[in-house]
Amino acid sequence: MDTLERFPRVWCDTCRKIQRMIFDVMKANGKNDDDSADVICAECRSVIATLHAPSAKRVARMSASNSSIAIFNTFSAR
Repeated sequence: MDTLERFPRVWCDTCRKIQRMIFDVMKANGKNDDDSADVICAECRSVIATLHAPSAKRVARMSASNSSIAIFNTFSAR
């Protein structure tokens, strides 16, 4: 991944210095609708940050349903 190659290090508050990082991605499942990723210190394994984003499947479903609604509203307004 380009970002990890260019920015492979993070500040770790636990170690009190810049460390290499691990990017741990967790995909959406039955319990969680969002994909998430933890940025982890490679030295002490502390979680530096957790990032959340809607899963790609969920975004595709939302776009498809929003397009259907937009098309319906266009035809029903005539």
